[in-house]
Parts: sequence; structure tokens; C-alpha cells
Amino acid sequence: MRDFSNYALARLQVVAIVIIMIIAVAAVSFYFYYSAQVPPAPAKSEIVLGGTFPLSGTYALQGEACKRNWELAVEEWNAKGGVYIKDYGRKLPVKLIIYDDKFDTATLTSLTEHLITVDKVDFLIGCWGSPMYMAQTVIAEKYGFPTITNNNADPIYQRGYRYCFCIVPLRSTASWSFLKMISELPPDKKPKKLAMIYSNDVGGKAGYNGTLQWLKMHPEAGFELVFSEPFDLGQADYTPILEKLRASGAEVALIEVLGGSAITMFRQYGELGLYFKAIYGAYGLGDKPVYEAIGKAAEYKVAGMHWHWAIPTRENQEYLKRYRQKYGEDPRVGFEGAWYSLAKIFLECVEKVGTLQGNYLEKVRDAIANWEGETTVGRIAWKGGQIAQWEAPFPPLVQIQGGKDRLIYPYEWAEAPFIYPHP
Repeated sequence: MRDFSNYALARLQVVAIVIIMIIAVAAVSFYFYYSAQVPPAPAKSEIVLGGTFPLSGTYALQGEACKRNWELAVEEWNAKGGVYIKDYGRKLPVKLIIYDDKFDTATLTSLTEHLITVDKVDFLIGCWGSPMYMAQTVIAEKYGFPTITNNNADPIYQRGYRYCFCIVPLRSTASWSFLKMISELPPDKKPKKLAMIYSNDVGGKAGYNGTLQWLKMHPEAGFELVFSEPFDLGQADYTPILEKLRASGAEVALIEVLGGSAITMFRQYGELGLYFKAIYGAYGLGDKPVYEAIGKAAEYKVAGMHWHWAIPTRENQEYLKRYRQKYGEDPRVGFEGAWYSLAKIFLECVEKVGTLQGNYLEKVRDAIANWEGETTVGRIAWKGGQIAQWEAPFPPLVQIQGGKDRLIYPYEWAEAPFIYPHP
């Protein structure tokens, strides 16, 4: 009997010990589990986007145009309550922080770091100007901030960076629409000799190299590039290179120039009495304040555009109506509608991702890379890449006729014929 009692007691002791151990293990497990939990981030009251544009100096017109279109897009989203963030189950208003980078890379670099580390923005807005974007994307890549711009100089996208996106095709294609258009002229009118001068920066060089590429791909066009030379932006006197252009014997000239330098160069072009059957002024000549400042010398010159007010898409006409209501005038720069579209696309991608926590920046990056839809310039798609593909030919072309920029190409969008050779 005693042996049985001892045995039962021993068993009870073992069971008790096991129960105590289970309780102890459970207690420790619960302790470490709850200790390891990171408290959820407090719900945000707004989404903050920050960036820089040149709001003073030579390119203040372009910087203000970018700012205006971001503000217009954000105003429209905020009028509907903001961007819906699924994590919070509600919409958040969007706040913009915009600084003046003065088109100076050192200023831009400092301000961009400030936006990320001090202002602690949720998202970074891409800057304007290919040389500036080359610098900004270094920082954006470091911190993993995706951006969309119209800065299309090829070298930007040849560094293996993942977070920079462009809403227009590459700068190397800037002359392709013009070259195609003049190659389709009647044989008795088609020019044979071309000359090209281009700005000595990443954009101008990309445009020049792209022209060489097109000529190599299309020997059937029968064009010969008889003269080419780079020049520096910001000069007060372009007479020497313009005289070289005159002496080249070319029938058609291509001039890659932007902003204030375009005004200076084409004024001097007129003063020198130069004449070519056609002049292609790349992107710099199509902005209204630029060709108005040039005056008579701008007449009949052709420019490539990233967007134009006469593009007959529903999205573009709705955009123009809203722009005019807000600013009381038409857009002034030949890329404004593209900037409005890229701002809308960016905010759409933020809403699609629906979170501002964890790896949300990477998710927004992927959403941009896979975005496809209608814009002010027609249907575009990134298709997993970083350069948007357009359904329409790029770039659209305008010719200054009667002091106005008239859309002449692609033909299905044209509001006026190409006047060639011009008087």
C-alpha cells in the first residue's frame, strides 16, 4: 500500500512540475512576443510631397510652369477629400513643399537632402532640367524615392537607377519627328544638306547623337549632315557659330537650344539675316514667352513639344478648362500638360498602393512602372520600364505661323499645314 502511495505521489509531483513548466514557458513566450511588437505608427493627417524647381533666374518660367501644374493636380485631389489610404480607411489631403533651386545643382542637392531628412516628406517631387535631375536622382536612389518628370536626356537612364521615370520618350528622339516629316516632302522639294548646332550639355548631346542615329537608320532619306558643332548655353553673343552655320551650305538647320539662350540666339539669327528653308529649334522655341520675345525672327521656325494645347484628346481639353479657370490664362510652356499628367499619375499610384508604412516607396515605384492609361498627350504606358511609351508619334511639332504656335505634326492632330520652304 505504501509503495502504491509513493508511486501516486511521485506521479502527481511530475504532473505538477510539467504544468509549472508549461505555465512558465507560456509566460516567457507571451512576454517576448508582446515585447517584440512595434506599436503601430500613428495615423497621419496629411500626405506631404516636396521638391524643388527653378523659381528664379534664367529658367524661372519653366520652374513656375512645373509648380503650377503640380498645384493644379493636388488642388483637384484635395477638392475630393484627398488621396484614399486603405491602411487608414480614409482620405488624406495632400500638402506640397516647394523650394527654389535656382537651377543650381549645389542648391538642389542641399534642399533635396533637407526635404528628406528635416521636412521628412512622404514623397519626393522630381525637379526640372536634365542636368538638375542627374543630380537629384543620385539622392533619390540613395533613399529609394520614386519620381516622375519630363527630363529625358538619355544618360539619366543609363546608370542603372531604379527610381527615376520619364513621361516622354528619350531626348535622343527629339529630332525624329522633324526628320521624318521633311523626308516625306515631295522629291523636288526635299532638302539634301542638313546642319546642326547643339547645347554642350547632357540634353543637347543626346539630341545630337539621336540625330546621327536616325540618319544612320534611314539612309533612304538621302540626307547629309554637312556641319555640326556644340555651343555653351548662357552666352551673350552667338554670332561666331551662327556665321559657321550660314557658311555650311545646308538647306535645313537643326538648333538644340533652350530658354533664355534660345531668345538670344534666334534674335541674333534674325539680325544676321540668316535663311534656311526650314529651322528646327528642338524644345526651346515652342514656349510662348520665348517665341514672343524673339519676335519676327521666330516666324516659320519649327519646335518639338512634350505637349500642346491643340492635342485633341478629351483629357487635354478638360485639363485646359481647369487650367484656365485656376490661372486665368493658357499654359505658357510646351510641356505643361505633361507635368499635370505626371502629377496625377503619381497620386493615382499612391492611392493604388494604399499605405504609407513599411516599403511603401518601393510599392509606389512598381505601380508607376506598370501604369497605363490616357493622359493629356494620349495613351501612354511604362510597361515595366522607366521611359513612357506613347501611342502617338513623338515629339509633336509646332510651327510659328502668324505669331502663334500651330500644331503641324502628327498629321492626325495637325491644325495647320507645314509651310516649306518658308518665305
